[in-house]
Amino acid sequence: MRALCTHLQRNHASPVGRTRPDIAHAAARRQGAVAVSAYVTHGVFPRASYTRFIQANGTPGAFTHFWITDSCPRTVAAVGGQAPFQIISLAAPIAAALQI
Repeated sequence: MRALCTHLQRNHASPVGRTRPDIAHAAARRQGAVAVSAYVTHGVFPRASYTRFIQANGTPGAFTHFWITDSCPRTVAAVGGQAPFQIISLAAPIAAALQI
């Protein structure tokens, strides 16, 4: 029985438009991953480069999940509700840290 492996690619604050989904996916597959996901703290997508990550017509894209925080409101407005993007809110952790 073959173990299932998931690869998570993470990036903190660089323009993720430079992330090459085809290269990330191929590299993870060579390592045995059956799914590839990404996390970016600050989703900056120059020139609407987020469009190459959006799954069209229900077809699977390179990433199973692409998590970003809501630190860039314009990005959230552009990608909200579109697979594979999922938005993580920073409001609660910031409020807790500030004790408000």
